[in-house]
Amino acid sequence: AVAPTEMGAPSTGAHPTPGTPHRIGRYTVVRSLGTGGMAEVYLARATGEAGFEKLFALKVVHKNLAQRQKAVEHFLDEARLASRLTHPNIVQISDLGRAGDDYYIAMEYIQGRDLERLLQACRDRNQQVPVRVALTILRKVCDGLHAAHTAKDADGRPLELVHRDVKSA
Repeated sequence: AVAPTEMGAPSTGAHPTPGTPHRIGRYTVVRSLGTGGMAEVYLARATGEAGFEKLFALKVVHKNLAQRQKAVEHFLDEARLASRLTHPNIVQISDLGRAGDDYYIAMEYIQGRDLERLLQACRDRNQQVPVRVALTILRKVCDGLHAAHTAKDADGRPLELVHRDVKSA
């Protein structure tokens, strides 16, 4: 059986196929951005009144993991903790939800190339990333990690976060 989403349309739970609109809650999937061990990340569009449109990175738990309570709890904890972080070098969480069997996190979409593509382009050209560029990127990554590691809750207590998933992609 197909469960209704928050918008009343069915969520098939299948991965979108090219040319076929696929909705997850109030989000329409545009294309895949990548896959990780726990979830698929899509470029998705939310629409609203008067022609409002906004793009998001929509992280959706893999179907096989969505059936496992511990995996879902981990995913929900990630969203709750990440939503408390506000820093220019940390992607902002906009929404957390469930549509049928799909658990998702809607995140700020940052348009552009990721670090892995820059590194691959340099490898393909047998070049190194210019030192100034590498140091700027590294500084911004460290600034964001420091903000996460020193974050406090509303009462001023440390959240005691440790980011364990830093990667170039």
